[in-house]
Amino acid sequence: MSDPFTIASSTVGFISLGIQVTQGLITYLQDWRSRDSDVATTVLTLQDLEQTLEHLGFVLNGNVMMFMMFFMKLIQST
Repeated sequence: MSDPFTIASSTVGFISLGIQVTQGLITYLQDWRSRDSDVATTVLTLQDLEQTLEHLGFVLNGNVMMFMMFFMKLIQST
């Protein structure tokens, strides 16, 4: 048979591992639960980036008049 110290050490190690695994699962599931808001935020950010790149393209291509019309339309829609 094993000595009591070895059994106690193994038990403490097993409990520690259980706590770490449980904490990892809690963190993972909390992140998973908030995925919808994360996806929605990412979509909004990408839409903003798309508009910024379109504006930059208008300016760089010399389409300042087109940019101004687009900008005015954007202001009117908000």
